Amino acid sequence: MTEYNTEYVLTLEDLPNMHMLMHLQNRLGSGTARTSSDDTPEYFRCMMNLGWLYPKVKNAKLKSLYDALFTTLKPVTNQAQMTLVSQYYDYCQRSAIAPPPTDQPMFSGCSAESYPWRNYWYTFRHGFCYSWRCDDQADQYQTNQYWPGVLLPDHTEWRAQLQAVLTSWGDTPPTTYIELGAKLEDKTVPATSSKTKLDTWSGENQMPAKAIAPFETAVNGIITSILKETSLSPDSYFFLLHLIIGLATSNTVDHQRATKIVKCITSSNEYPNDAFINQLMYMILMILIDPIGTYRFNHDQLKAAMNDLLSAITSTDETSKMIIQSIQNSLAILNADPSYPMQDPYNPSIGFNTRKADTLEALDGARKSLST
Repeated sequence: MTEYNTEYVLTLEDLPNMHMLMHLQNRLGSGTARTSSDDTPEYFRCMMNLGWLYPKVKNAKLKSLYDALFTTLKPVTNQAQMTLVSQYYDYCQRSAIAPPPTDQPMFSGCSAESYPWRNYWYTFRHGFCYSWRCDDQADQYQTNQYWPGVLLPDHTEWRAQLQAVLTSWGDTPPTTYIELGAKLEDKTVPATSSKTKLDTWSGENQMPAKAIAPFETAVNGIITSILKETSLSPDSYFFLLHLIIGLATSNTVDHQRATKIVKCITSSNEYPNDAFINQLMYMILMILIDPIGTYRFNHDQLKAAMNDLLSAITSTDETSKMIIQSIQNSLAILNADPSYPMQDPYNPSIGFNTRKADTLEALDGARKSLST
């Protein structure tokens, strides 16, 4: 029996963790077409999501990609302060706080400390809550409660950094970072101030590009290792697909590499002279649905996995479009034939194990040619 290297096999628990990385790459990769000035707030949103997921990452190779992002962020000047500025910006932008009525008896309601209104920063930290007596019901009250907006990640070191800044600032943060926003009816003042500070900081520190580039180098390095692996576990091809999707969003050289991999002619007995991406998708379908394999998906779970991949790809470059088309083709056959890929309507006389072995051999051969 062949002894495979399994260090590139994603667990089921790792799939949401991998998808969050793909979201970051498709939104902020070096080669993506930027459509707004929201890059830095979006970077911090992604990083916060990654920070919550970090303790749940099982695969060591995947965790190394998370580490690449956090390691690059750590030394950036005032990154903890600006993380909170970005959160505060989002909070003020989204805020829909209604002022208390002026013609009814008011009560502190949920918390005596959260009423009366102080400012947006105080509400961001503590929330805001008030109650008032209903017009025709002397013993009944209506309550409005607005929750705090502070978010702390589960990444231990980063969490400690943010908590330290919050403790230092308290309810009177320095004006160099935070506009308190005293007027409830004018959330645009603190929002605009925070966005200006984020834009200035981003320009001075080349963020988020400065943090994304080393991460992309790490992605490229793992792809190189996979292509050169002499005893790659078949399940590892699922990780490779995710990495290629991200590689297509990277810099020009990386994108060219992604294109070369996706288009590489890969022949199996069932599908001669096919593209690598199509053979890769076929292999992944068989890996995921194998009833005695690692994942053991049913047919509906398999379709859901394909739709999840499609939802993660937002780049519009030609290589990403080829990947999308291959996934869509797979999904079309899944929708048409509930026995696919345990059975193949285009190769009805060839059994599942034979097709899986043939496809693995074809992919392994293509990897060897791509590794040089």
